[in-house]
Amino acid sequence: QKDSGRLRSPGARRELPQKDSGRQRSPAKQPISKKRDDGSARARWRTEGESMVKEARSLMKDELFRRAYTKYCEGVQLLMQALPEKDEDADAAHLRSIDIYLREMENLKVRIKGSPNGR
Repeated sequence: QKDSGRLRSPGARRELPQKDSGRQRSPAKQPISKKRDDGSARARWRTEGESMVKEARSLMKDELFRRAYTKYCEGVQLLMQALPEKDEDADAAHLRSIDIYLREMENLKVRIKGSPNGR
């Protein structure tokens, strides 16, 4: 199986077809509403965002840079959606995490652009 022109080893991670349960595959693809939801939704977005960033880091280790970048984008979008409406209510650790992930994304983008086949 190929991923952006690269042959994958037999032991490499493969995505299995998923049954369509009638909902969107990725929560990050859902439109961000102007009105923020309650705290439980924000907590869920934060958890899902952290999970996506973790998956992006795993994809980076497998040198699947473009897929990793996409996961980073989706994860950071969810994390930003999880921020409270008022800046003063934002958790400092949450803001630091987003900052770190954005830097990692920037470094990854440079790596993709500098790579001969862009993996």
